[in-house]
Amino acid sequence: MPHSPAQIAEKFPNGPKPRYQFKALDELGWFVLVAVVSVVAQELLTFDGGAIADWRVWLIALLSAVVRAAAGALLAYFGKQAIGGGRG
Repeated sequence: MPHSPAQIAEKFPNGPKPRYQFKALDELGWFVLVAVVSVVAQELLTFDGGAIADWRVWLIALLSAVVRAAAGALLAYFGKQAIGGGRG
């Protein structure tokens, strides 16, 4: 049921209270976590144990991809902050 602007102003004299408080560190953590989980999930879905000749090389490549995804997420987040596009 929609409310009139007068009813909203009466109920919230200082404006409506935000339901979500932006927490930059929490958002950054989730951003990095999603990037890392995406890389690991992609690798697990295309996994072929028989095609791996040296497990050390495979593990280093996987860890490198995880670090690259995390670094990309961090750069995107801080780049957005640097140009003034983010909050927090």
